[in-house]
Amino acid sequence: MNELKEIFQVMTNLQELIAEQVLERVTDDDIENLSKLHTQMTAAAESGNRDEYFVLNQRVHRELTRLAGNHVLAKLEEQLGIKIARARYMANMNPDRWLESVDEHGQIMDALQRRDRSRLVFAMREHMKNTGKAVVTGLIHVTS
Repeated sequence: MNELKEIFQVMTNLQELIAEQVLERVTDDDIENLSKLHTQMTAAAESGNRDEYFVLNQRVHRELTRLAGNHVLAKLEEQLGIKIARARYMANMNPDRWLESVDEHGQIMDALQRRDRSRLVFAMREHMKNTGKAVVTGLIHVTS
């Protein structure tokens, strides 16, 4: 459980780096494509389709990382993501967390569309921090 907490601490900091770097490279077309993914993810959450929601959520995160253009950062996030994938999926058992996550993704998209660096950094950091809390809390309930 401690390793999982530590991974999420690192992932939270990686999200800050991604946010800072993505704004240096992102185009209007990139933002439009991300917006389409976000709309699909939102629809999956609203319809209760956990599997589709999870896949689309991961695609959004991978795309943001790709757009940051830092291969070392992308590889590090991928390696850590593999370690926590199952735990993240289990956190999606909670439909309330889906709605929170969708709202957080909405804040990310809004900040990205406005190209507001400080809001984007904050939104991405908070989203990962909240995801980490949800994952750890969910695992505590499952294992107790």
